[in-house]
Amino acid sequence: MAPNRQLPNLEITNILGQGGTATVYLARQISTNRPVAVKVLDHHFAKTREDIVRFLNEAKACARFRHQNIVRVYDSGEENGIYYFVMEYIRGYTFGSYL
Repeated sequence: MAPNRQLPNLEITNILGQGGTATVYLARQISTNRPVAVKVLDHHFAKTREDIVRFLNEAKACARFRHQNIVRVYDSGEENGIYYFVMEYIRGYTFGSYL
């Protein structure tokens, strides 16, 4: 997904990080004009139903947590075969850079 591509109610601005199965982008949630992090399942892993279900279940599980040390999940969904979830964005440093 190109950084300038728009998902519903989101304007993607740049990449925050990449993992084994997903990429996390910085975005602006248009309706609230707030910065958010958007985790997008890489298209290589969006080909099997099992991987898609696992990704969406991760979003649902994270959305149930309410704790000051856990990032909140605001939304999740699919748009034109792109699976994503929207999370609270917290400015700071990565754990890797901390180490």
